[in-house]
Amino acid sequence: MALETLSRNFLRFDQRKHLDKIDMILIENLPCSSFSHIQAIGYDVPTKILKVNYKSGSIYTYFQVPAQIFKTMLTTHNIGQYLNSHIKGNYHYQRFIPRYI
Repeated sequence: MALETLSRNFLRFDQRKHLDKIDMILIENLPCSSFSHIQAIGYDVPTKILKVNYKSGSIYTYFQVPAQIFKTMLTTHNIGQYLNSHIKGNYHYQRFIPRYI
C-alpha cells in the first residue's frame, strides 16, 4: 500500500521517514470501552508525532503533541472522544489517504 497525502509539503523529509517506524498499538489491546472508528494509535517521541490509523484506511498524523497527551490517551475510557476534545483543533495535522497500486 502506498500513501498519498493531501498536502505533500507539510511533512519535512526527516519526519516522513519516522512515520513508517512508529510502533502502532491496536485499540483492541487498550483498556478503553469504545473503539469508535480508530484501529490503532502510535507516538514518536523525538518528533512528537501522534499517528492515528482509522478502520477506513485513513491515517492522520498530528504534530508537536506532548508525550503526556499520548500517555493520557492510552488510559482514557473513550479514545475517539479524547481525540475529538483534546487533539483535533489543537494540533496541526496531515491526513494520508491510502492508495492501492
